[in-house]
Amino acid sequence: PSGFELLAGGAQLDGTGGDAMGVGQTALADLACKCERYIGTAGGGMDQAISVLASNGVAKLVDFNPLRTQDVSLPQDATFVIANSLTVSCKADTAPYRYNLRVVECQLASSLLAVALGMDPTAARQRVTTLRHVEALTETSTSKALAAAAKYLHEHAYTADELEAILECSLESLFVGKSSALAVLAVNSQYCLYQRAEHVYTEALRVQDFRQVCIDGEQREQSVLSQLGELMSASHASCRDSYNCSSPELDRLVQICLAEGAHGARLTGAGWGGCVVALVPASKASSFMDAIQARALPWLYCGLAHRDLNGKLAKMVVAHSENPDEESHHLNHSADNHSNQN
Repeated sequence: PSGFELLAGGAQLDGTGGDAMGVGQTALADLACKCERYIGTAGGGMDQAISVLASNGVAKLVDFNPLRTQDVSLPQDATFVIANSLTVSCKADTAPYRYNLRVVECQLASSLLAVALGMDPTAARQRVTTLRHVEALTETSTSKALAAAAKYLHEHAYTADELEAILECSLESLFVGKSSALAVLAVNSQYCLYQRAEHVYTEALRVQDFRQVCIDGEQREQSVLSQLGELMSASHASCRDSYNCSSPELDRLVQICLAEGAHGARLTGAGWGGCVVALVPASKASSFMDAIQARALPWLYCGLAHRDLNGKLAKMVVAHSENPDEESHHLNHSADNHSNQN
């Protein structure tokens, strides 16, 4: 339902709250999200929102329906290091087995929870299609929605027959007119609903905690960077174990980051490839990046040979400091652009 992304770049705006063609920023972000869906990916709009609505020097708390953002000031001594696993995830090509499957599983989890909470199956199918909708049935409480998921959704995978019996309709009729979802149904027979709901709700709670730590600052006993890092690492563990959207390369890169002193690290983007983001003190950013280069490059070069990328590397490691007076650090390995397509 909501989440953080760090400023990595943005659309060319005209300084008046829109682009040069007169389209407002929010409308432009919505339009960009809809355009992505034409390639068959049922994206949620996070990347488009931050690309258009980002502000220099702050993180954004992004929320949807309607799209809106809040500035969140990050600690001045924080540096976020982006490390590229150089593993490409072609999101549209694998959508029926990965990205779009997760979208379908989340909708199914939402409708099942609504039925379990007392709603008529027909009403549940029509009115409760996102996990946020379920929160309206639990006193708008994410924690209570999470508890409901733990109580009513079993941990083993649901079969299509089981889902149809609960919802009192065929899955094809539930997703009629949604080609991306129908493609998912055509190649999958089991759906992991509890794990997906658990990830979504715990991730939403982590976002709230992240924001609150930034607001409280040094008023807390534990260091701010340590608390933020723990939330980032917990997020990665949930992406890996509950949402199953990580990869061996991402997991290894996260492990290397933590071993080299990062307060926390997680995959960034849709997963299954691409980059990780690690939180390190600004004073240690340069040495941290050197260490990542020394440990990760030999392993990545070995993997690249098998992917026919001619031994070339993109900008593998980039650091962004939250201090606007400091320049970003780069370890440049000029190459073709092998960035993740998420």
